[in-house]
Amino acid sequence: MQNGFRVAVADSDELLLAAYELRINVFQDEQGYERDIDSLDRTAVPMVLIRACDEKVVGVLRILSWPVPTSHATYDTAESLTSVDIPGRGRSHADMQAAFMQHQTTSVQDDTCWYSGAKLGRIAVSKDSRGQGCGRLLVEGAQAWVVQAVRQHASVPAEVHRLGIVFQLSSQIEVQPFYESLGFQVQGDSYMEEGHPHIWCKKSVLTDV
Repeated sequence: MQNGFRVAVADSDELLLAAYELRINVFQDEQGYERDIDSLDRTAVPMVLIRACDEKVVGVLRILSWPVPTSHATYDTAESLTSVDIPGRGRSHADMQAAFMQHQTTSVQDDTCWYSGAKLGRIAVSKDSRGQGCGRLLVEGAQAWVVQAVRQHASVPAEVHRLGIVFQLSSQIEVQPFYESLGFQVQGDSYMEEGHPHIWCKKSVLTDV
């Protein structure tokens, strides 16, 4: 726990619903996106930031194994969250790790085995918790989760002494400096996504085997 907050995997119906509700509040109600919850949420790793004083979910992020499936994502409605079919429900932490690693690709360069890594997305913090470092805690927590998954499941040649993991995300232009402060580097030019300007960002992380 840091600064009165802790990062957790949303592996219960209660946490999943809270995560989706926060995303809808931020992306659709506050920022004007038409849709948010999609079919990728059924396989994504959902992370939440929980405020210790009241156990409220105040931040959310999802991890997708890279490369993301190329099939066109379909969208769920907010109303579906009240039904028994909550996207991504019923998976244990171990299930999520195994599914994440199943889609990884690798390449060996010198003494380093590079993993294709993750795309981070749907990163949001509630209004009443902004300016307290919550976004940083979420991103760092997601990176730590991926690094742990790779280290636990890595099977590499004897000459490999390090693991390299690539993190990618599509940043809204206005929060680009935030991601740069976390070590992400801009890739290419800006583009429109769901009617909002974005920029692609990338970061490489090295860890011992």
